[in-house]
Amino acid sequence: LCTRALLSGYLSDTHVITATAVEQVIGEFSEEFGESVAEMPSLSDDAPSGTAAGSLAELERRVVGVEKAMGMTVSLLRQLIREHHRSGARWADRQR
Repeated sequence: LCTRALLSGYLSDTHVITATAVEQVIGEFSEEFGESVAEMPSLSDDAPSGTAAGSLAELERRVVGVEKAMGMTVSLLRQLIREHHRSGARWADRQR
C-alpha cells in the first residue's frame, strides 16, 4: 500500500501523500482485486479451515491475488520507466 501510494504520488508529481491519496489507492486496489482490501484477512489472522481442500482453495485464492498484484506492480514499473525516460528526454532537449 505504501509503495503504491508513493509511486502514485511520484507519477502525479505530488510531494505530499495525503489520507485522500491513500484512500484512492485503497479504492484502486479494491477495484483491481474485486473485493475490499480493508476486509482482506492477513495470513496470520486466518483460522485453520480444518480440511485439506479448504486450505488448498484458500491458498489458490491467495496465489491468484499475489499474481494480480505482481502484474500491477510490473505495469506500474513500466509506466514509471516510460515517464522517467520522457522526462529525461525533455530535460536533455532543454539542455541543447
